[in-house]
Amino acid sequence: MQVVPRRTAAPAPAPYAASDAVYGDVKAYLSSREALQMSESDLERELNRRGQELLRKLLQGHLDQRSPAEAAGPVEGADGVEHSERRLHDRQLETTFGTVSVERLGYAHPGHDSLHPLDASPRSLQGPAVSAICRLIGRLIGRWGRLTRAWVQMDTDGALRLNRSSQSCLNSLNSRA
Repeated sequence: MQVVPRRTAAPAPAPYAASDAVYGDVKAYLSSREALQMSESDLERELNRRGQELLRKLLQGHLDQRSPAEAAGPVEGADGVEHSERRLHDRQLETTFGTVSVERLGYAHPGHDSLHPLDASPRSLQGPAVSAICRLIGRLIGRWGRLTRAWVQMDTDGALRLNRSSQSCLNSLNSRA
């Protein structure tokens, strides 16, 4: 099934107002007495925390501007029943910046659960998500050296792999879930 963006709804009136406010708070904090008395390392940690929140708010503003995508054709369940009633739902999405809310379009049929075609699309962990994870792991290896290498090893081709003890730990956690 093909999914296309729907452009009928008007964008949010001020999608970046919340991020503008956070940015103003960050600038004000940097000039505060508290920040001026902090060590550089403490200030860096605090600025990183506040910066992540700013990036999360910017991403949320961008997502608020988007209209939910809708299917280009009829939506049918695995049982062949057509779901034609459209309903808007909110979904929490975990990102590298924190949790954001995404509006999505569900298709309903009486007596059946709503279907969400975008959720069924192949959206495996790839592209920017993998790049962000690899950058984070690379920074950890650079910063924490042997501690991180105890969990992750980098192959000669640059690929990151979990070592045996890490894989064993993850398998153990997955078997409990």
